[in-house]
Amino acid sequence: MAKTKVKSDEHGLFVRAGGILFRPIMPVGYQHVLQTGSSFKEGDEVSASHVGGSELGRVNSGDVKEVWFSHGTYYGSGKKTSELFKPSHRTWK
Repeated sequence: MAKTKVKSDEHGLFVRAGGILFRPIMPVGYQHVLQTGSSFKEGDEVSASHVGGSELGRVNSGDVKEVWFSHGTYYGSGKKTSELFKPSHRTWK
């Protein structure tokens, strides 16, 4: 897992891992299994990785282990982080 810092924009927290921007905001259909929200705060140093073949990312630091959801690919897209956001109340596919 690569080390990175938790960052924030107008939509809340995010991390970048494997060319994907992950946020602790889950879509409809995942909210009953995975909680929206996070124990992390902006500036925390974490390990983050993409769970291959899925839209999930692992975000860990010490004993805190969370699963965040992909909000889009940033690598090579030229998009700002604020453009990579999917509201939790929508079905995302």
